[in-house]
Amino acid sequence: MLLHAIAQVLRPDILIYNLLGVVVGMIIGGLPGLSATMGVAILTPLTFWLQPAQGLAVLLGIYNSAIWAGGISAILINTPGTPASIAQTFDGYKLVQKGKIGLALGINTIYSVAGGLISTIFLILAAFPIANFALKFGPPEYFALGIFGLSMMISVSGKQLVKGLIIGVLGLLFSTIGLDPMFSIPRFTFHNVNMMNGIPFVAAMIGMFGIGEVLFQITEKRGTKKIVAMTKELGRIFPTFKEFKITALPCAISSIISVIIGAIPGTGGDIASIVCWQQAKQMSKHPEEFGEGSIEGLSVTSLANNGVIGGAMTTMMTLGIPGDCCHSGFNRFFDDVRYATGTLKCFRPCRLCI
Repeated sequence: MLLHAIAQVLRPDILIYNLLGVVVGMIIGGLPGLSATMGVAILTPLTFWLQPAQGLAVLLGIYNSAIWAGGISAILINTPGTPASIAQTFDGYKLVQKGKIGLALGINTIYSVAGGLISTIFLILAAFPIANFALKFGPPEYFALGIFGLSMMISVSGKQLVKGLIIGVLGLLFSTIGLDPMFSIPRFTFHNVNMMNGIPFVAAMIGMFGIGEVLFQITEKRGTKKIVAMTKELGRIFPTFKEFKITALPCAISSIISVIIGAIPGTGGDIASIVCWQQAKQMSKHPEEFGEGSIEGLSVTSLANNGVIGGAMTTMMTLGIPGDCCHSGFNRFFDDVRYATGTLKCFRPCRLCI
């Protein structure tokens, strides 16, 4: 079955459609404000006239490419192209400021590919065990995950702990805007229907990172000649053997963490990359470099936001539950295959089917 699947993937029409999705995903991911979720949602109706395999090739190309391309804008202009690229701003832009533009972009590409390949291998070998593990996540586990996420404010704040906690509390207050998830009671909407769904994640991300970086560049005292001179030199692209050796262990652990987080419904690359960044910082011999242009920090975040793909695809294909909101558009193609082959129950071994 695996050899048959590989033969299907290498069909010329599948490769062409996949390449088309990759090109579109590069554009969507590289432009801040156009997330991978938005790209998949917008282009899903355009793939309805295609065969299931062709449509899936387009959407997978868009999703994978957009996640990788989101790191380009996060590194170069300190503005993440997708929510999954938020953690790449911690160290990527600092490397650019140090003149290591080529190295930062090279790490983003190399470790993004590595994360995607590793997660795909996990998907092939351990799809059903990972899906069964994800089903065991209940309210206590989600509560623990939420508390762990809130504790990240302390680590990300660095030396400016008070400012970090103030911003974190403001973020919690802004998250209460909209309808109450339990009783659908409007909270802080001021009778405005546009506020019913709360503050959009993409709009908040652009406001915090994009506009913030623009204002910072305007008020910065250093001259523009220095900035132009710094960006002219690309520098080396590939990490050295020593740098590969340093990042090997944290990236191996981050690959496992990201696959598991990706399999948990409601999570995604943004959570996985932040969790893996914190884990790598605790393991590192030089934690003080994290947030100041650490190669370890950028490598684990680049690997993690692509490493969730395999885990998210696992729950989607086995249970019909998207592990990441980007995969909601894929369900149509898998449903077509299930109904056509009569294997719907085999792909969804949930309690209802059993």
